[in-house]
Amino acid sequence: MAAVAHLPLDDQRVVAEGLQAMTGVPDGVTFSDASVDAVPGLWVQPSASDGFADAVIIYLHGGGYAFGTPVGYRNLAGHVARAAGAKTLVPKYRRAPENPFPAGLDDAVTAYETVLKSGVSAEHVVLVGDSAGGGLVLSTLLRLRDQGLPLPAAAALMSPWTDLEATGESMTTNADLDLMASADGMRALGSLYASGAIDDPVASPVRADLTNLCPLFIQVGGHETLLDDSIRLRDKALECGVAVEFEVFPEMQHVFQMGAGHVPEADLAIEKLGAYLRAALSKN
Repeated sequence: MAAVAHLPLDDQRVVAEGLQAMTGVPDGVTFSDASVDAVPGLWVQPSASDGFADAVIIYLHGGGYAFGTPVGYRNLAGHVARAAGAKTLVPKYRRAPENPFPAGLDDAVTAYETVLKSGVSAEHVVLVGDSAGGGLVLSTLLRLRDQGLPLPAAAALMSPWTDLEATGESMTTNADLDLMASADGMRALGSLYASGAIDDPVASPVRADLTNLCPLFIQVGGHETLLDDSIRLRDKALECGVAVEFEVFPEMQHVFQMGAGHVPEADLAIEKLGAYLRAALSKN
């Protein structure tokens, strides 16, 4: 997306939707429209639930809080659903700049609460997100914790964007390696999303107190400008006593998992993510 940052927002959204089409179509899943408390979205149902028929994955898609749709991310969500063996809800949360922070967060929390109200227990729910969606997963966990609501069994994050101000060292050291995310582009998107709240620890979770969050699984590419967003998140979570599993995939780009179905490293990453979610859901 760095190469098209100069385009009008509507054009960038079209390009982003095209990039999401790079993900291979997953076998063994079906898609259907969903609506949870007026938040539209998409259900992804794997043909084999593997004992997790009562479990739900809530997948929060990426796109810098300004791009991306559940339809655009359906294939990636489908690979995750199939790997984990659990049905997956992809909410269509409101995007910036039309609906800045905390509108998207409100929608994510509403989707989670609606799943619980449907009779699914929190220990049978896991959250998954990529890029901005990974940051939104963390924001959701912080909101749930602070409101005293039950947390999900675990959360899995692919290349999470945790610092809206893009201050990580890898923003500079990996600038010539990452084709997807530039420091200037991320700062611009951060301002669109959070404006005066860009340093709010709920909006930029790398600044937050992560105490008492659920276990986290983090994957990130070694060539990402956002590499340090994941490293700093890992370190802070561990300092706060949160269980963390962390993987760096050498030479991989931002959200390389979108290559699932075509790229071996992406398929391996999805396989590992699915195994982690299976294990988390099996504990309860």
